[in-house]
Amino acid sequence: VVMCLLDHPFNFGTGAEEVRFICIVLCPTKTKHTKSAVQVARTYSTLFADDRLRHNLLNTHSPEEFAHEFELECTRIHKEHNIRERANISQRSKDRSQQQSKKWYPGRDIINDIKNRSKHYISDFNKDVRDC
Repeated sequence: VVMCLLDHPFNFGTGAEEVRFICIVLCPTKTKHTKSAVQVARTYSTLFADDRLRHNLLNTHSPEEFAHEFELECTRIHKEHNIRERANISQRSKDRSQQQSKKWYPGRDIINDIKNRSKHYISDFNKDVRDC
């Protein structure tokens, strides 16, 4: 992977005006599907889609600063992913425990529905009696 930050925006044609970054991905033709040039290029495209990262990269003055900003962004994304993954795991385990606590028996859903709506049934009944 080679990345280049241009000093001035460059016009590569329709849909590629004011290009500031160039990223070249080279890899052997026989690779794993998960590590193909297309997958690597998609990963970098996703990173460059973030306005904040592009802004930070434009303000770098050396290749070391450029690499450091990229590393910080990758670390941030990795932490966010781990937080979301932990939240998903805890939610799934909570859902499983709730499902296991509900034992099935004939008419369970109908009985629960009547329990949940009983106060409305009573008020509707009282209203109908008063209207007669």
